[in-house]
Amino acid sequence: GDITAAQWSAASSVELMGCVPTARITALTLCIKDCKAKDATSTSVDGSLTPFMKRMIQNLPAGTPFTIKVVVKDAKGKTWDVPDARFVWKG
Repeated sequence: GDITAAQWSAASSVELMGCVPTARITALTLCIKDCKAKDATSTSVDGSLTPFMKRMIQNLPAGTPFTIKVVVKDAKGKTWDVPDARFVWKG
């Protein structure tokens, strides 16, 4: 969906909704395309949005799409398939 500057500024992490109770994010990747259609990415080792990720999105032109991908594992180490979240930066 769409995300505004106010919403993005207030966000500090990505959270799971409706998952297995022990599921946790073990990796997060934020992906955008630059002007030359190359992927620009940033990663973290949990659901936290790093300061670099926050700046990366804040500096995008309005209307730019970006994707957040996560790796999710439960307490037993099983990996769960979670769909990518796609957003459009409204600025």
